[in-house]
Amino acid sequence: KWPKSITIIRHGESEYNVLKGIKEKDPEYQDFRKAFERDNKSLTTKELAEIIKEKYAVSVSDYKTPLTKQGIEQAFLTGKRLHEQSAEQPIPDIIICSPYLRTVETLAAMQRGWADLKNVFVRHDDRIREQDHGLALLYNDRMLFNVFHPEQKALRGLKDSYWYKFPQGESISDVRDRIGSMITTLIREWAEKNVWLV
Repeated sequence: KWPKSITIIRHGESEYNVLKGIKEKDPEYQDFRKAFERDNKSLTTKELAEIIKEKYAVSVSDYKTPLTKQGIEQAFLTGKRLHEQSAEQPIPDIIICSPYLRTVETLAAMQRGWADLKNVFVRHDDRIREQDHGLALLYNDRMLFNVFHPEQKALRGLKDSYWYKFPQGESISDVRDRIGSMITTLIREWAEKNVWLV
């Protein structure tokens, strides 16, 4: 009942990956982290949180986050290398791709690296995507979100991170259900086939 093979390919480097790396190295962000760890409700923590929130506000939704030039190159090389290894890695019968921009761009670059992939049926399926962090996306950082919404931090601690659902988002349990549904589709529709999930 299972597909013959399932190959999972993660998207290339995204603009958010770069922003996160810059933020992590920022001395002001490091000061904020230290203040947060000492006392996440202090005036100093809140003042630093305001600075970081403004400095690293995201300009696009998670859904519309694009790849960087390096991310496009990574995806191109992935397609090229998979083509070179096609004796061990046969061309897929179907490619199931997340509709997120960075994932669609990853697939397009891979198709340039392995031209035959353009002839493979592609289905976009929103069940294979990141956990939706809802309101927390506006803060671009879980610690910032906790400073501005301390009741959510308390609720997460009370419910456990597995069951906690971000406001207007989803819990890890929701993600599990989504992926379970995806697996049911793989079994029902793609038994004995070579499947790629991008």
